[in-house]
Amino acid sequence: MTTDELFAPLAGVPIDDLDLYVVGGAVRDTLLGRKPHDVDYVAVGTTERVLLDRGFQPVGADFPVFLHPVSHVEVALARTERKVHAGHTGFTVHADPSVRLEDDLLRRDFTVNAMALSRTGDLIDPYGGHHDLSSRVLRHVSDAFKEDPLRVLRGLRFLSQLAEYGFTLAETTQTLMASMAERLTELSPERVVTEMDRTLHAADPCAGLRWLGPLGIGPVLAPALQQI
Repeated sequence: MTTDELFAPLAGVPIDDLDLYVVGGAVRDTLLGRKPHDVDYVAVGTTERVLLDRGFQPVGADFPVFLHPVSHVEVALARTERKVHAGHTGFTVHADPSVRLEDDLLRRDFTVNAMALSRTGDLIDPYGGHHDLSSRVLRHVSDAFKEDPLRVLRGLRFLSQLAEYGFTLAETTQTLMASMAERLTELSPERVVTEMDRTLHAADPCAGLRWLGPLGIGPVLAPALQQI
């Protein structure tokens, strides 16, 4: 998709003065030549009040995310997170105009998902995502990765979804994910099933599932199978 096509869903309301970016998987997929399944947007240097005054509707109670009044795509305020409880949802969120785009990208899982694209087509890549994309490597952005055990399963899903490109895990990320395997018990069974179902329905499930053993995930998720 072109930059204009990526930002087209934001038309219909006055946004010319807002600092908006496409972020995450949509940037990754566009650089790979794939059509993004979803496009996520981040607004930097603005407030909830500004978006509400332009007709955006808040969704959810935990994150500063808003629905576009015409296209209904989601626009999030740039935010940071702080771990306060165990599990996937145990975070407090901080969002205000002082949060930089680089701060928002730093909280993301893998470097290939921590890039942004401006409305003028400029790529913002503070953590080496484009290099890792070219090298076909999934590498965690920062040590904050270990705060969310769900990211272990998300890594398997990305390997399955991007199997045609031959992605693998960086060695340091393998080590970190293996150290987090025991913490998968912090996740609800429903969340685990949902994430694993996405992997099973990906283009090549085996590309991700083959890591269950090397990362020590299998014995944690299905200990009974180890007795067969």
